Parts: sequence; C-alpha cells; structure tokens
Amino acid sequence: MDVLIIGPFPPPVNGMTNANNMLWEGMSKKNNVHWLNTNILKRMGNFADEGKFTWRKSLFSLVQLFKGSFKILFSKDLEVVYITPGQSVFGYMKYTPFMWAARIRKIPRYIHIHGGYFRTMYNGLRGWKKRIVDKSLRDLAGTIILGPSLRCMFEGLAPDEKIFVCENGVEDEVFATEEEIRQKIEKYKTDNTIRIAYPSNLMDSKGILDLLEAIKVLRRERDKVYLDIAGVV
Repeated sequence: MDVLIIGPFPPPVNGMTNANNMLWEGMSKKNNVHWLNTNILKRMGNFADEGKFTWRKSLFSLVQLFKGSFKILFSKDLEVVYITPGQSVFGYMKYTPFMWAARIRKIPRYIHIHGGYFRTMYNGLRGWKKRIVDKSLRDLAGTIILGPSLRCMFEGLAPDEKIFVCENGVEDEVFATEEEIRQKIEKYKTDNTIRIAYPSNLMDSKGILDLLEAIKVLRRERDKVYLDIAGVV
C-alpha cells in the first residue's frame, strides 16, 4: 500500500510528533510510506517561534503546502492520505488544501486529532472559516480520536461508523520491567506524597494553568505534593 503521512515529526518530541514517527516506522515495514514533515520549526531550527506568526514561517508553510498538494494530485500510486492537523483555527486550516487535493483525486483521507480541543475550536467558527472546515470534513474516510469519550468532538460532523479510536502508544523501551515495578511499589508503599506527572506541552489549551491552580489547592490540604513536568515550553 502506498501511504502519505502529513504532519509534524520530531524534534521536538511530543505526543503528535512521536505518534507520527512511530506510525511511519511501523507501516514502513510492510508498506510504501511517504511523509511530509509540516514541523517548520524543526526545518528553521528555531523553536522559540512556536505559536507565533512570522513571515518566514508562512513561507515555509506555503512551500510544504505546494509540495504535499503536488504529490497528492500527481502521484499515480497513492492509495491513502493520513493527516494530523492541529486544533487551533490556523493549525487546522493549513492542512485543508491537502484534504481537498485528496478529495479531487478520490483518495481516501483520514484525519487524526491528537487532543480534545477540536470541537471547542469548531464551535467558535463563523462565516468563511466555518465553511472551509465543513468542506474539509466532507467525505472523509475516517476521523481518528484518542479515546471513546472524545467521540463528541465529531458528533454531527462525521458518521459514527467513520469515527475511530486509536489511543496514544509508547515505544517498548520505555516500559518498566516487572522488577522495576516491584521496587517502586515497595519504595512508595508508605509514602503519602501526592505525585503527579504532566507529559505534555506547556500550553494553556493542554491544561497546564489549570493543573498549577490545582497544585495550589492540594498544597493547602497536603504537606507533600510532587509534580513532574515533561513538555516543551
């Protein structure tokens, strides 16, 4: 099968970039997999501009748009297009030309939403922006979400049978051995400390500010609260 994966790849390593990389590595073993890296910050070598508008970023985005659209429109063997758009208005809309190109060629296209903010973004759309997003969602082969509770994001926007659940995965090497797990259980058996792990980008939409407020409340009620943060600023 000839597949085109369109989305961000590492670095930086986060949920979406890591998932795309894992999918590419896994599918490449039995399929002919192409990929288009939309992570313009990696190509520019400047992660400080994340979330900011710059003309240089816009130029890189246009180059990627033409490269991906050209490949979809003129590749003879392409059978599936898999896209991981963002959940902000711009983060999603910059991927819509790829969806339209695949629709023109009648190539099945899937979008994979890594998060739970899509419906909030969609409900805030008006006018031409809403029409563009609505058009992009027509005739999708499937929408992929991270868990059953997120089906509501596409309620009324996609048929239920075209909403698929694919939970986030991790590489085999990050799993602890049974002995390591046993040692941790023994170590923390009598430990009353509340331990919280936050493995995500430090963004308001990811809930980091809500988490910090919750930590303040917990520290008023408990003596020991320990927070591990693993994410990109």
